[in-house]
Amino acid sequence: MTSIKDSRTFDLSNKPRTTYVGAKTGQRDRMQLFRTILVVCEEAGVAAGLVARVRRLASAEGASVILLAIPQSGAPSADTHSDRIDMTRLDVPARSLRAAGLEVVLAVAGGSDTNASIRHVLTFGSDLVVTESGPSDLSLLRHCPCPVWIVADNEREQGAGLLAVVDPDPEDPVRDVLNRRVLRIANALAETAGAPLDVLSVWHLPEEAALRHSLVRNRPEEVDRVMAAEERQSAWRLGLLMRDFAGFSDRMTVHHRKGVASEIIPQIAGLRGVDTIVIGAIARSDKRGPFVGKTAETILGSVGCSVLTVKPEGFVSPVELET
Repeated sequence: MTSIKDSRTFDLSNKPRTTYVGAKTGQRDRMQLFRTILVVCEEAGVAAGLVARVRRLASAEGASVILLAIPQSGAPSADTHSDRIDMTRLDVPARSLRAAGLEVVLAVAGGSDTNASIRHVLTFGSDLVVTESGPSDLSLLRHCPCPVWIVADNEREQGAGLLAVVDPDPEDPVRDVLNRRVLRIANALAETAGAPLDVLSVWHLPEEAALRHSLVRNRPEEVDRVMAAEERQSAWRLGLLMRDFAGFSDRMTVHHRKGVASEIIPQIAGLRGVDTIVIGAIARSDKRGPFVGKTAETILGSVGCSVLTVKPEGFVSPVELET
């Protein structure tokens, strides 16, 4: 297991505050992130804890909520036989959400396969999909065009922290925009829950092992200088990104860790008592290896908390609509 002893924590407490205009949460204004939240309702219904999360977030965002019933496997398709789908599973969550003054729409998915909710998003649109952990997790993570909040079975107490995972690179506009979106969403969730927010950036030099153990003898101090330069460059990129989010410093702790992201993220999540990890998910490779899409898939099965994945702007889902 990769050590997390080599670390750096950034203090943003003396930086100027930043506010955004839009949705209201507590005493601070910020931009509205979600106008429509889609809740996937499987045959077993929806857990009360998930409904409570959605109620808090939708109230803070001024968002409407769609409760999407997924038919039983083998049931008739929803477009022609919706009267034969059991909708009673939606009664309790609908009452709870409407009691909070939220607009709630009941809908039935046009199928029972793992892509049913994705097709609904592609057809009708949504800004966030919320679902309990289940068989559709990987399909939603890979193919859903909007952010997906996969809520773990175990319910932590309200107030448990948020962890935003970023991979800063100001020279990559796609990655830079995605990092900023991850931070805004994580901060919105932290505000609605009254929870602390941790931000994590993990760095490593893939060539380190080769430099230290190759047949060509490299002096240890030379390798150390290369590693120190890489750490400084990574820290600079992180500091540049976080400079625009200094206004959230009253609840934010920023961590800079050396290691492998898929190993460090679960460690930090456990140590900090994290309720939800917010992470970008994008499938492409560069000279440093796969970006965080692969990391998001890896940690999904190795952490005991909820995971919210965010796609880059312009992501095109490979799921095809039925005609």
